[in-house]
Amino acid sequence: MEKEDWNKLAAHSFITARQMIIVCIVLEIVIGALFILIADRFGVAMGDFLWWVLQFFGLVVATNLGAVILAIMAQKTANDIGRMYREVFTADFYMTVESMTTFRSFLMAEARNDGKPFNDELKDLAQKIYRVARADLDVRSAEIEPIAPFDERADDEELFG
Repeated sequence: MEKEDWNKLAAHSFITARQMIIVCIVLEIVIGALFILIADRFGVAMGDFLWWVLQFFGLVVATNLGAVILAIMAQKTANDIGRMYREVFTADFYMTVESMTTFRSFLMAEARNDGKPFNDELKDLAQKIYRVARADLDVRSAEIEPIAPFDERADDEELFG
């Protein structure tokens, strides 16, 4: 995954309560205005029972439409998060976690056998691994050729004679 994908995974973009309220209010205004126009077109006087019924229906339609739109937005967000999680949490990821857990368990057992706290054992191991890796990298980066071992052999007579 690219860095941008990791950032998206770390910072989900959920719709906020304020945005939900704004969506519902905008829908209510637009649909309420449409129902007022409908009432005016058919000559229903403002304040009549039928006018109030139309306004109530407008409110119901706006609420239902808002619920559907917000549900679609929520499902899209859930699908996006699911897709990102499927990219991250692969079988390889879980096998790596299992390997690290096995290594941790081994390290805990060794620390317990040595009578040392786990964190002390971990620090000690981390320092040693770092030093070995760092020394290897320094040798490789300086392009130092290792000294070839001598190919001398001695027999027993030469050694003990």
